[in-house]
Parts: sequence; C-alpha cells; structure tokens
Amino acid sequence: AEVLAEECPTPMRRVGVKERYGQVGTQAFLQQEYGLTAEHILEAAGQLL
Repeated sequence: AEVLAEECPTPMRRVGVKERYGQVGTQAFLQQEYGLTAEHILEAAGQLL
C-alpha cells in the first residue's frame, strides 16, 4: 500500500476491523459483524469505480 501511494498514486479503500471492542463467535458471524464478507469487500471496491 505504501509503495502504491508513493510511487503510483491510485485510489484505495481500506477494509478492516474498525476501533471497537472485540466480539466472540463463529468465523461467519465475525465476518458479518466486522464487514469482512465477500459482499462487503466487493461493495467497498465498487465504490472506487
């Protein structure tokens, strides 16, 4: 990400866990809770286009 930002500026969108208390649950629950499902990632990528 740093190389792209410095050498080849390109639109980027960070996808990850925001600052909040952690949850406990299944992988599927946690992905949904933190917006890390394939659908959420595709939506974030689509916003760049």
